Amino acid sequence: MDKMNKVDKIIGGSEIPNCVDERIDETKAFIKREKRRKKIIKNTAVSFGLVCVILLGMSVTHPALAEKIPFLGNVMNILKSDKALSEKMSFIKGVNNKNEKPINEKAISNNIGITVQEAYCDGSNIFISYIIESENSKLNKSDSVYLNKYIGGGDIKASFSDEQLSEVDVATKKIDENTYAVLQYIDLVPLIQKGINIEDTFDLKINISDLSIWGETGLKYIKGHWKYKLAMKKDDSKNVKFEPNLENNKAVLKKVVLIPGTTEVEVDIPKEFGESAYILAYDDKGNKLDGHTFSYNIESKIGTLEYKKFTPISKDADYIVVKVVDKNTDNLDVLSEFKLPLK
Repeated sequence: MDKMNKVDKIIGGSEIPNCVDERIDETKAFIKREKRRKKIIKNTAVSFGLVCVILLGMSVTHPALAEKIPFLGNVMNILKSDKALSEKMSFIKGVNNKNEKPINEKAISNNIGITVQEAYCDGSNIFISYIIESENSKLNKSDSVYLNKYIGGGDIKASFSDEQLSEVDVATKKIDENTYAVLQYIDLVPLIQKGINIEDTFDLKINISDLSIWGETGLKYIKGHWKYKLAMKKDDSKNVKFEPNLENNKAVLKKVVLIPGTTEVEVDIPKEFGESAYILAYDDKGNKLDGHTFSYNIESKIGTLEYKKFTPISKDADYIVVKVVDKNTDNLDVLSEFKLPLK
């Protein structure tokens, strides 16, 4: 029998005091509220059970997810927007990942996850961004974390060559608790100079066996096995190459290559300039381009053939000025100077 009918039957048709009548109305209202509350509790319990099942399933397949929310930011953009870091590590200024799709390939070893977020090749350089995350606090007190024991100490190979690729620089930054961003810069020009062709598509194999951790107690290493095989595409469609062979005071400007991420210059420097000869580059407004990499420095017929990389010149620049100076002089005495139109 329904609870409301039970109440009516108990009371019957007898006349009762107003206070009792009010109490009966309160009781009826209470019974209605109880019925609604039990229904809500029942539905909530079912929903909560489903959520528990979902979360339990996620924790089984992704145990780290239960302890830490994955980092969702873009490493290349974060490092590039850090002006202080970009000034210190000038190669960051040239990072150009607008057309790249995230890779997000993760490997876990020794309770540390390393995710390759992005990687791209412009025909002269390869840039790779990583996210390093730990499921415990072993990384949290570190000021910075680097891949491998030293720069250039990694095992990175491309399918177009048996030689190790040349890692010339790396930038790192702590971006969250136990989370670090790393940007790796690889120079392909040494291979190109040897006649090795950078194929349009290739596999990139990365083997990381150590992490270098800098903190209050100094340098420490964490061993592990983080391996990746990435399918890469070369995009050199925006590269512009000049071979002017301009001569000035016996030096020869052999090449200028404009790439979205770098401005690259090759100069043949005569032996009489000495070991203090140094290459500088400027845009058409006199702004000096930051130099960050010597790709090679090899013997030539007249002295030394040097290939140097700088931060990218402005797309609007009408010309580039390349100077060979004596870096041992206070005023950086100019030994040779070239002005090359870019339009």
